[in-house]
Formats: sequence, structure tokens, C-alpha cells
Amino acid sequence: MRARIVYTKIWEDDWYCQLTRASKLLFLYLVTNSRIGMTGIYELSDRTACFDTGLNQSELDISKKELVKKVRFYQGWVFVINADKYNSFKGEKNKVAKEKEMKLVPKKIFSTLVSNKPDRVSGKGDSVSTNGDTSIINNHNHNHNHNHNHNHKSEYKSIDDLTEKEFVEIADKYGYPLAFVKSKYDDMVLWVGEKTGRGKGRNWRLTLMNWVKRDGLKIQQDYAKQNNEVAL
Repeated sequence: MRARIVYTKIWEDDWYCQLTRASKLLFLYLVTNSRIGMTGIYELSDRTACFDTGLNQSELDISKKELVKKVRFYQGWVFVINADKYNSFKGEKNKVAKEKEMKLVPKKIFSTLVSNKPDRVSGKGDSVSTNGDTSIINNHNHNHNHNHNHNHKSEYKSIDDLTEKEFVEIADKYGYPLAFVKSKYDDMVLWVGEKTGRGKGRNWRLTLMNWVKRDGLKIQQDYAKQNNEVAL
């Protein structure tokens, strides 16, 4: 049986406390239901969500907009942005399983959900719940950048200086799954280990940010290119 971690301090969290009762219920459901898997990206129809939670369609639509900082919705798919905070899956086997799960997500869905500027779709129940407004996410990311920018030049001289805190902040900044950020970190560790002295003098936080941004952008560009070729 899968287990999910929901810390008791959630009831003291400013963001959560300001949600309506329906939105609180929906958020807890989204992070604890059996479909969430390891990546936080999963299929969930409005009909299923309404049946499981007891919410009606109108309540569901309103709650989706309230959860925009933490959850995105698109064409019957859900992306819980910091899903890793709510699971206890560790170890190499789970890492491999997580990567396989990520590959099963359709490219268009993945590209749209993890992008900082999701498609502005207006279809009822199937829209990305930004309502065309990504300013909340972008402002949140800007604050992270402002608060940590002054530390970049003096910290993170060792790749081991990067912790879960940095992974979460970078995932929040670029809007990518936490699993994707950790995967890029693992790639960096392997890259450093291939050659003695490689990466000397780097700021490893900035390096990880660069790898995440670069490879995330490549995924989106590859998807766009594939779509153009199909259209031709």
C-alpha cells in the first residue's frame, strides 16, 4: 500500500488556511489519491474528481483556480508541482520507476504542464487553472530569485552543498517537476565523477539551474519541432 506524507503544519500554512473548504478538500485529495504516482503528473477526469470528493462541477472549477500556485490542470491531467514533498519513495529502484513514469506522460501534456507559461485553454474543466494569468507563479519565482541571488557567488562551491531545499526552490522557480530537477542533479554528479577536477570553481546551484533550464527548454523545443513536422 502506498503512503503519502501530509505534515500537520499544513493547518498553519498561510496559503492553505486561506483556501475555501472545497479547495482544502480538493488539494488533500490531489496529493493523497492513488493516481498521483511518483512524478505528480497523472490523469484525472473532472467526473472522477467530483465523484471521489463529492464536489460539484462548479465547486471543482472554482477550486482549480484557487490552487493555481500548487497545482496545474490541463486536458484531464493534473500536475502537483511539489509532489515529492508528499511521498516517501526512496532508493535507486524507485528513481528508475519514477523516470519510467515520467516517460509515459504524453509530450504535449508534459510540455504544457511544466512550462512557466501554459497554454491558455478556456475549455470548462480542462483548462490550465491560471485563467490566463501566470503572474502569481512568476512573482513567486521572482521573490525566490531576489532572496537568494546575493548568495550565489559565495556558496555552493561543492556539489554536495545542494540539498532538498535547493531542489524544491529550483523546481518552483522554473515550474518543473521536482523529480526532473533531481534527475538533472544526478546527471551532474555523474558528469563530475567522470573526470578528476571537473567543475572546479563552479557555483553548483547556478550550474544546476542552468542544466534544468537548458534541458527543460530543449524538451519544449523538441516537442514544438515535432508538431511542426507533423503539420507539414
